[in-house]
Amino acid sequence: MNPIVEFWARCPLSKPPFVHPDDRPALQQYSRSKPDLATYDDFQSFVTSPRFGAFSDSHLEFSLIPVPYAGDLARADIFVLQLNPGLDFIDYWAECCRPEFKMRLESNLRQRFSDVEFPFLYFDPQFCWHGGFTWWERKFREVASEIAKLKFRGCYFDALRDLSRRVAMLELIPYHSISFSDHRVLPHLPSAKQAQMFARGELSTRPETEKR
Repeated sequence: MNPIVEFWARCPLSKPPFVHPDDRPALQQYSRSKPDLATYDDFQSFVTSPRFGAFSDSHLEFSLIPVPYAGDLARADIFVLQLNPGLDFIDYWAECCRPEFKMRLESNLRQRFSDVEFPFLYFDPQFCWHGGFTWWERKFREVASEIAKLKFRGCYFDALRDLSRRVAMLELIPYHSISFSDHRVLPHLPSAKQAQMFARGELSTRPETEKR
């Protein structure tokens, strides 16, 4: 098993807060975002909380499943490196009210894709209502359109499926936030170190044929 996947296999997903146990001490000591404060078990709890509408709140959110990466890390040959997942109202609704979406997030975290048609879930048209799909599809729209024209007789669905098998994303910080301002915790966060090791080690040592 890939070390970063093995690392995240130890993250409990039964109920919030969703925090990797190795990250907890660093968050408690260095972060403004405390893992055991202000977590929500359902969508109604969120929309009736002070955080609903707090658009300038940059705290990390631990009510949502972490997204340290997306896509099939073992097979993808296009990697996009980012800071941390964003945060919007629909993220809470998606995980609380759409069990199929939450299940895909869990499968992504565990890297289980045996029955998954779109490994990079943010290219899956069944989730076109989610902000992750609208953001990523827009970024890759020109590329996907060209792929559809050249490889799939104009079928955009097939082009997105093809891209979903090739594209993966790696986040330095795995926890959602509206914006990121918690730079003090960065040097101390084990999950961030895992992301850096994967980017500097695993990706840099892959054969050139896998870096297309």
